[in-house]
Amino acid sequence: MVRRAGMIDTEASVVQTPNLGGGSHPATLQVYEDLARTAGAIGDAVQPMVDAGTEKRAREAVAKGDYRPAGDMTRQDEIYNKVVDAGFMAQASIDVDRMLGDLENKHLGTLNMEEFGKDLDAARTTYLSNIDERFAVPLAQAWDKQALNAQQRLSGLATTKAIRTADEAMKARMDLDLDRISGASNLADNEVSFALTRIESIGRARIAAGQLTPEELDATLLTAQSRVIANGLADTAVQSYAEGKFTDEAYTASLKSLDEAMASPDLTLSRTERSALFGNAKSALNAQRSEIKAQERELEAQIRAAQTEASGELTLAIGDARTRAGEGYGPSPEEILGLRKLADSTRNPARFHAQIDTLERTSQAQQIMRGMSIPEQEREIGGLELLAANGNTEAARMLDPVRKVASVSRQQAEADPATYAAVREGRDIPVIDWRTQDATQSTMASRFQQAEIAAEDLGVAPKYFSPSDRVQLKAIADKGGAQALQAVTAIVQSANASGVDPLRVMEEIGGSGAPLMAQAGALMAQGVPSEVAAKILSGKAAMGSELVKDKIPKQAVQASAQRKVLGTQLTEMRPQELDAITRSADAYYATELLENGGQPKGTEGQAYERAMRAVTGEWQDPSGKTFGGQVKIKDKAVTVPPWIEKGQFESVVRGLTTTEVTRANMTQLFFSGLGRYYGRDATIADYRSAKLLDAGAGRYYVAPDPSNESRLILAPDGRPLILDLNAIRKDLQSRNPTAVR
Repeated sequence: MVRRAGMIDTEASVVQTPNLGGGSHPATLQVYEDLARTAGAIGDAVQPMVDAGTEKRAREAVAKGDYRPAGDMTRQDEIYNKVVDAGFMAQASIDVDRMLGDLENKHLGTLNMEEFGKDLDAARTTYLSNIDERFAVPLAQAWDKQALNAQQRLSGLATTKAIRTADEAMKARMDLDLDRISGASNLADNEVSFALTRIESIGRARIAAGQLTPEELDATLLTAQSRVIANGLADTAVQSYAEGKFTDEAYTASLKSLDEAMASPDLTLSRTERSALFGNAKSALNAQRSEIKAQERELEAQIRAAQTEASGELTLAIGDARTRAGEGYGPSPEEILGLRKLADSTRNPARFHAQIDTLERTSQAQQIMRGMSIPEQEREIGGLELLAANGNTEAARMLDPVRKVASVSRQQAEADPATYAAVREGRDIPVIDWRTQDATQSTMASRFQQAEIAAEDLGVAPKYFSPSDRVQLKAIADKGGAQALQAVTAIVQSANASGVDPLRVMEEIGGSGAPLMAQAGALMAQGVPSEVAAKILSGKAAMGSELVKDKIPKQAVQASAQRKVLGTQLTEMRPQELDAITRSADAYYATELLENGGQPKGTEGQAYERAMRAVTGEWQDPSGKTFGGQVKIKDKAVTVPPWIEKGQFESVVRGLTTTEVTRANMTQLFFSGLGRYYGRDATIADYRSAKLLDAGAGRYYVAPDPSNESRLILAPDGRPLILDLNAIRKDLQSRNPTAVR
C-alpha cells in the first residue's frame, strides 16, 4: 500500500513527521503506536482483498475454480484512510504549534519583526513542501492562523513601552533581561550568561549616572541569579515529566520536585516571588498535562471508532466468506491472513479469530478436495460420512462444504473436462483456433485428445468443446453453407487424427443446438459422400429462396416417408433424434428442390423419401451398390452402417470372429471377452445367430434368442453390452473388402 508523506508508517508502527525541528510529541507516542497498529492492521487486511477484486484476479480465480473474488473492498479502504488521515492531522497540529513556538522564542531577544517574518516564511515553505498535497490546503490554513497569533504577541512586546530617555531605556533593558531570565527555560545557557552580564554592565552605568546604588544593583543581580536557579529547578521538574513519557506517575513526581525546589535554601527569593515562579511552572506543567490528556482522549476515541468500524466490516467480510464457502469457494490463504489482521484491529480479536479458524479449516478441506479427481472426491465424502455417522463432529461439519466442492467440480469437469484438468494441473488451457482451416484442424485434434484423457482421469463422460467453442459452432451452424461444411470436415478429420470417435463428437454438437451440423457430420464420419452433408448444410439458405419458400412437404408426406424408411425403428426413436432426422431431410429436400428450379424430381413424396434415406445414411456408389439404409434380420428391422453394403450386412454379421468381437469390447467397454449371457459366458455363436437391436450409428444390442429381445448379452458391470461395429471397421473391411468401405 502506498504511504503518503508524513503519514503513519504501519510497517514500522511509529509516527513519521516532517524533520523541521518538531518531531513526534512524546506525550502521544504510545497512543500513536496503538493507532498505527490499528491503521496498519486495517490497511494490510484490506490490500489483498482489494487486489482480489481486480478483473485479472477474478478471471483467474473463476477459471481455476479455486476462489471467487472477495468483492468490493472500497469500504475497508475508506476506514484505512479515515484512521491515518485523522492521526496525521492531529500530529501535524502539534508539530505546527511547536515549530512556531520555537521561532517566537528565538526572536524574543531582538523583537525584530522583519527578521521574524522572514523566518516564518522560510519555515512555512519548508514545512509545506514535505506534506502530501492532499493535506497542503488545511495545513497551510492552520499554519497561517497560528503564525498570525505569534506575530501579534511579539509585536505587542515590541511596542509596549515608549522609551523617552536614556535611563528609561537602560532600565527597560535591565527589566526586560530580568524578565527574560525569569523565563530562562526558553534561553540557551550562553544567552542567560549574556543577559546577566548585560544587567551588571547597565547597572554600573546607571550607578555612574547616579540613577542606581551599588546595593540596588547587588540585590538585582542576586534576584536574577535566584531566578535562574529557580528556573533550572523548574525546568528539571518539567523535563522529568517529559522523560517519564507524561505518565501519571511522572506527573506526580514532577509536582513533588517543584514543591521541594520551592523550599530550596539556595534561593534568595521572597515567598511571594517563589510562589509566583514555581506557580507558573506548576501551571505550565498542568496545562501541558491537560493538553496531553485531551490529545490522548481524542486519539483514543479515534482508535475506538476505527475498531468499532473494523468490527462491522469484519463481520460482513466473514459473512461473505461463509456464503462463498457454502457455494464451494472458501476464502484463499491470503484472504484468511487479511481477515486475521483485521481481527487484530477490533476490540474482541479472540471472538473473530475463532470464526476465522473455522473458515480456514473449511477452506483448507475444500482446497484439498479441488486437487482430487471426481472419483477421489466421492470416496473422500464417503469416508467423512462414515466418520460423521460414528459421532465425529468435525467430519459432520465438513460434509456440506466438501459436498459443495464435489458438486461444483463435477459440474465443471462434466461441462469441459479438458479445461478443468489443464487448470487443475497448471497447464495451458487447450483452445481451438477458428481463424483458418489448418489452424482449426490441428488445434482441434489436440483438444479432442486431451478431452478424452481428462475425462477418463476425472471419471466423467468426455466433452470435446469448451462453452465458447459451442457458441462458435452454433453461430457457424446458424449460418450454414460452405463455412459449416468446412467446420464439419475439420471436426471429422480432427477426431480421426486424435483417435476419438467422431460420432461422439457429433452427439455433443447435436446437444449444443446444432442438429443439422451434427447429422451432416455423423454421415460424413460414417463414409457417406460429402455431397449429402453439403446439401443438408445448404438447406437453410435454400428454404429462404423464393423458389423453395413454403414448398416443404406437409406432415402427412413426412410421416409416410418416415414409416417407409425407418420402419419399426420409428417407434423406438427418441423425439430429439426423429426431430434431427426430419429437419435434416427438410434441408436436403430444399437444396435439391432449389437445384431443380423449384420442382421435385418425381413426385413430392418420392423426392422427400429420397431425402429421408439420404440423411439416414442410405446411398449408392457409382456402380449402383446401396450402402446403409435398413434391412430385416430375424424379422427385426435394423439400421445398416453407411459403410457396409446393405445386401451384405447380414453376412458380415454372421461372419464375426471371436477376435473381432473381443477387440470391439476392449475398445468400448475396457474388458476382454464376449460378455455374459444369462449365467454363462457368451459365445461367438450367440453373436452370429442373434437379433440385433439399434443402439446408435453402427452400434447394436445383442439378443441371442430371437424370440426374446429383452434377454441381452451383458457387460461385466451388468449393463447391456453394445456391439460397436465402428470400432472394428478396419477388421471387417479386410475380411469383406467388397462389402465394407
